[in-house]
Amino acid sequence: MTCTDWSRGNIAIGFPCPMCQEIEAEVEELKLPQVVLVCAACARVRGMFVEMGGGAMNDRERAVAAKLEAEAEKARAEARKAHAEALDRERSAELTAIELERERRKAREEMASDRQNRTYVFGTSVNEASVKACMDTLSTWHRLEPGCEMTIVLNSPGGDVIEGMALFDHILWLREQGHRVVMIVRGMAASMAGILLQSASHRIVGREAWVLIHRAAFGAIGKSFEVEDRVE
Repeated sequence: MTCTDWSRGNIAIGFPCPMCQEIEAEVEELKLPQVVLVCAACARVRGMFVEMGGGAMNDRERAVAAKLEAEAEKARAEARKAHAEALDRERSAELTAIELERERRKAREEMASDRQNRTYVFGTSVNEASVKACMDTLSTWHRLEPGCEMTIVLNSPGGDVIEGMALFDHILWLREQGHRVVMIVRGMAASMAGILLQSASHRIVGREAWVLIHRAAFGAIGKSFEVEDRVE
């Protein structure tokens, strides 16, 4: 039975909710002969008592109707609140899923990075700063993962001989510690960078890459024996 149904000349109540049971008890107590009751379970309560056979409702009847309307409004308010809370939970779950996927993507990107795969890109001239950065990174990998394979991607015009030989010796030392050092030339390995290439365990030169090795060229200022020491 729906809220629009009624029995001829009788009260029509056919809803299983506790509110309807309370309404039924109160209406039966009043002995109202011809009344249509619209139940709150349908979420639309209006005209709680509809006069069918003439005659105005007395004070008690109006009180019951007001009480029923108040309970119906409370039910509607609770339904709206529950709906809003459900929407909030749904949005919260969606945001959590988005944030989780973002963190997973960041983790995948980090695992795919050159640093995580022990690959160092040496893409500048050979100088104090670039050599220090490279040596620090290689030393960190040595401590974190002894004996791991390391890859250095070279694209350098060369530079300082003294700093370059420091990195050269450091790479040889890493090989002695059990590391396999692979050097790959992309672009060029010229001058001191070409010498560094010789320190690797395995060397790969790109099809369009350039390798240039020449006699050392530098300047020296000082006394004659100081210049001779520099040359030697």
